[in-house]
Amino acid sequence: MSKRFGSIAALEEVDFALFPGQVHALVGENGAGKSTLIHLLVGALQPDSGNIFVGGRLAHFRDSRQSVRAGIAAVFQELSLISSLSVAENIFVTRQPTRFGFVRKTELMRRASGLIDSFALDLDPARIVSSLSLAERQVVEILKCLAANPCVVLLDEPTSSLTHREKEILFRLIERLREDKRAILYISHHLPEILELADCATVLRDGRAVGFLKRDALTEPNLTRLMVGRELDDIYEAQRGKVASAVPRLAVTDLNCPGIFEQISFDVGQGEIVGVAGLVGAGRSNVGLALGGIQPADSGEIRLDGKKIWPESPRAAMAAGLVYLPEDRKTEGLFLRQSIRDNLVAPQLARFAGKTGFLSESDIDDNAAAACRESRVSAQGIWQAVGRLSGGNQQKILLAARTRLKPKVLIADEPTRGVDVGARVEIYQQLRRLTAEGASVLLISSDLLEILGLSDRILVMRSGRIVARFLRRDATEQQIIAAALGVSIASALDRASSKDVRA
Repeated sequence: MSKRFGSIAALEEVDFALFPGQVHALVGENGAGKSTLIHLLVGALQPDSGNIFVGGRLAHFRDSRQSVRAGIAAVFQELSLISSLSVAENIFVTRQPTRFGFVRKTELMRRASGLIDSFALDLDPARIVSSLSLAERQVVEILKCLAANPCVVLLDEPTSSLTHREKEILFRLIERLREDKRAILYISHHLPEILELADCATVLRDGRAVGFLKRDALTEPNLTRLMVGRELDDIYEAQRGKVASAVPRLAVTDLNCPGIFEQISFDVGQGEIVGVAGLVGAGRSNVGLALGGIQPADSGEIRLDGKKIWPESPRAAMAAGLVYLPEDRKTEGLFLRQSIRDNLVAPQLARFAGKTGFLSESDIDDNAAAACRESRVSAQGIWQAVGRLSGGNQQKILLAARTRLKPKVLIADEPTRGVDVGARVEIYQQLRRLTAEGASVLLISSDLLEILGLSDRILVMRSGRIVARFLRRDATEQQIIAAALGVSIASALDRASSKDVRA
């Protein structure tokens, strides 16, 4: 299949096949063509050329209803459930059993229970969806698509907002779908998930299918090489061996916020990256929010270049040189309906105001264009709405808007969450450029490889306290996990090998 949007080739002669009882992964960087391909399969778009065959029969989809009737159902990243309705009502939202125009509630519950039981799920069909966890809602979304009895199930980034334990629930459901002989197309940028679930994978790059890997060839190096078109033996290598200044750029002493964190003391040298590791709820992000002036601490001391400061607001923090990069770009970092240009200038309007207070539109345009070039943002232009960019390009815009403030210390909270491996590499390069120019980075991340690869020193938090400190050359995954869990190294090794602790 091929599909163009004006002069842009979104897909070029892509071939692939799905088989019953098989999980076929679709992998590629943001902008590689995955979304376009999915929209063709569900009838939201029509191909310029090429054919779709379902069960050996040629199919043409002018809308999503025709693709559903042909046996194709999709579960997208953004859930489409009605939170005020029950599980059963959501599962059969467009096909509820009726009589004389009234919904037959008993029959509705019977059908929903039968579908839930067929997959051995512990889910009450009468529960209101608003009371469900995110994982349970994702399961309901899948059951909703299965109510149409499809032969092909398309799963688009189904785990993007799930915890590890919630992912396990979803993976068990996918395994049942495989046993039920459904053909499954699984789209994800999380390579470990692909390696765990997939029987085979098709890799897209720049709108073309550049590789097909069977199970025995499914490795992270093979997938990465095909996705980005180059070898990535060690994407962190440039950071190792760098010597930071011994003079503290940021010094934090006995920072306290009762009930959240206490007695937080550390320093960050000029040009240094200090990583902060720990389990969810350990207080890592809260420390970042306090330093960024978003949720100020109650007591303690913060010194920047030796000068005592107390950031009571984001404006005060930025004025001092502390800039916070939020972990959730969509709700905390970007104006999704506004343009790239407006997002880039928003944190630094005063810089572009002349003596009269009026903004220099041409300077703002030049700033946006330069930021896009430097960050290698793939977009139609600086006036494109940020919400229409891929996740990786959104994250680049978020980072560029902060780094162009010339921070003394960048507090980077999960800087590569939800981006593919190619965008991840470019974000790492931006962080390295920042430290090479003399800035410092406090890196808060749940990715242990990221912490180990980028950091000069590592702090580990547990229950609101710093419980361990490591030099990069001395740290291992097992040591960090043991400190985060509060167990011995031997216990950490045992637990890290189990699926429960890879959280």
